[in-house]
Amino acid sequence: MALDNRLGCFCPHGDIHIEGTQGGPLSGLTFAAKDLFDIEGHVTGAGNPDWLATHAPAPATASAVRKLLEAGASLQGKTITDELAYSLAGVNMHYGTPVNPACPDRLPGGSSSGSASAVAGGLVDTALGTDTGGSIRVPANNCGLYGIRTTHGQVAKDGLVPLADSFDTVGWFARDARTLARVGEVLLGPRESFPAGRLVIATDCFDLVGADVRAALKPLVDRLIAPSAFLRDRFIAWGIPAERIVHQPNALPEGWAGRSPLPPRDRRPGEPAIFGFFANVMPHKGLHVLLEAALSLKAQGVDGFRVAVHGSDKHAPEAYKARIAALVENLGASISLRGGYAHEELPELLAGVDAVIVPSVWWENDPLIVRQAAAAGRPILHADLGGLAEAGNQSDGMAFAPGDAAALAQRLLAFVRGTEAFIPQISEPALAAIDGQRQLPEKRPA
Repeated sequence: MALDNRLGCFCPHGDIHIEGTQGGPLSGLTFAAKDLFDIEGHVTGAGNPDWLATHAPAPATASAVRKLLEAGASLQGKTITDELAYSLAGVNMHYGTPVNPACPDRLPGGSSSGSASAVAGGLVDTALGTDTGGSIRVPANNCGLYGIRTTHGQVAKDGLVPLADSFDTVGWFARDARTLARVGEVLLGPRESFPAGRLVIATDCFDLVGADVRAALKPLVDRLIAPSAFLRDRFIAWGIPAERIVHQPNALPEGWAGRSPLPPRDRRPGEPAIFGFFANVMPHKGLHVLLEAALSLKAQGVDGFRVAVHGSDKHAPEAYKARIAALVENLGASISLRGGYAHEELPELLAGVDAVIVPSVWWENDPLIVRQAAAAGRPILHADLGGLAEAGNQSDGMAFAPGDAAALAQRLLAFVRGTEAFIPQISEPALAAIDGQRQLPEKRPA
């Protein structure tokens, strides 16, 4: 079958035709693959002729391509990409710029330009692309297509020339939503069932957009559930009528119902207090504030404490990892990094600390760890801002100025020495309030 390249979207070396398996869920569909995906027996060019000339044929087909073939879709060829996928324009100085069928005098967008052009021009039904910083979303927008950047790691990236591996994702284009969904069912697998729960509002994004955008988005939501009074007030400040907002604090997870508060940790005389941090290691979670406070105590000769960090740094920026590593080195034996934990391990981990520290530097809408720590009878030290302050106050927590390591150090010292009115036990009213949040029945607005 001769390759139809009237749009200039296929590579010169991309005339590859492979029939899909008969009878599969995608039988009858045709697709193309960006020239970053390996096809067994063919060289992947990555948009660069020198790369093409210096690399051997692929020993195996990329699993994303293979899955489409096994599902019945037929491969029609490989499409042009910006050189080494490093652009959003869709231009390739070696192979040319694919036509934007939606607007031929405009750029198609990149770097998955050829795949978008082929789909928008009707040469194939769908096409594989990649998205690191917009390389599916931009051409989908420019060419008037449906396009999806999947969650990182959801679609396997084997047999793919990388641009930035920790950001690269596999995605695809379609002219209609039904085709987009059919391909997704193959590449992503069976749909997960998501429990009815919270609507997550990107509050910082709402603050950044103009009033006209907020006005356009507000009518799309009939009701908003605000887990904190703080967030409810934010919604009202954005112009959402108060009567459309339901204030419902988050319920404690399954398995916490009827749980009795833990007794205080059995500390021998002279044994250091253990302060627990329970969160992913990310800048906004404020671990650096806690460690800087601990260093301040150490500099004062205070040695009656240890910091136990429970949380993964898998997604932390490299610069932040380096910052935390330097603080950890200076703290020495005063800190232990325990890594991530499973939800069912939390009660046992809480039993091993004397107090929970929540030093977030962003407002937190309704932090679950505060309510879980309180339900377990563990004292809480928390930053005094937003929904975190609200949850902390309801849980008899002790607040400190957000981002203020010196203020936190004073709180830690008071706990270690027991010289101030730090509340060692959660009060009965607070426990009663928390107990009322255990597995709340869903409240649906009329």
